[in-house]
Amino acid sequence: MLAVDISFLAVPSVQNQTAAILAAYLSTLCALGSLLISLVLAGQVNDTRRDNAEEVVSCLSLFIEIFFHAT
Repeated sequence: MLAVDISFLAVPSVQNQTAAILAAYLSTLCALGSLLISLVLAGQVNDTRRDNAEEVVSCLSLFIEIFFHAT
């Protein structure tokens, strides 16, 4: 997904369209955020750090609260 977003910006006809550039950057940021959250959650599944579902939900709630209050 990241490769598609970045290569989309290299298309000459797209370089003059501000909305398309903004959408590509937004998509790139969302893909990177998704990767980051996936890594955090994968770390919690590790056998040495296995938590219960309530702690995972509280962790995700904290991320959402930080993200939406930071913007």
